[in-house]
Amino acid sequence: MENEEIRAEIDRRKSRAKSLKIPETLWSLHGLLKADRERLAKDPEAVYPPLRSTLAFSKENTDFQIGGQHYQFCCYESKPTFERLDRRATYGESAQVTTLVLRLNGTAVFEFIVKTRTVDTPDMPLFYESFGDILAFIEGPWVTEASDLLAAMRAHSQLLRDKRRAPQIEKKLREDMKKFGI
Repeated sequence: MENEEIRAEIDRRKSRAKSLKIPETLWSLHGLLKADRERLAKDPEAVYPPLRSTLAFSKENTDFQIGGQHYQFCCYESKPTFERLDRRATYGESAQVTTLVLRLNGTAVFEFIVKTRTVDTPDMPLFYESFGDILAFIEGPWVTEASDLLAAMRAHSQLLRDKRRAPQIEKKLREDMKKFGI
């Protein structure tokens, strides 16, 4: 392959990854898995059952196995920067760059940058996230598996919420029945 062909293929893959919303999917999946670290200790039922026994956490990594595959999220965060937006330093802006890498069976299959920004205003902090450059993308079945896993984890959370709220909803319904003479 010539240099132009290689560059065109890289651009095509980046475009494909964006059109498939892979950065958004992996960022959401990573966020849910980070929350599972605390849930595993306090409320194991809230963790998606197929992941419960395989989740392992370290400072920068989240590992799990599903479908016979070993997945690992590696999260590298830069040191946050802070900029004062007024003379008295009552509010300001901080920014951080995060590089997220997904490894499948030891091979990096996706890597991208997320830029987060927090603006402290007199009223409340404002949070912004933007996806930066895609640094690596090796397409494979993991793309749909990651989307399916995210959907399954969200569905599990919703079912658990509904199950836990059912007694309160039933109680409220009975109270409303009395109020309306039903």
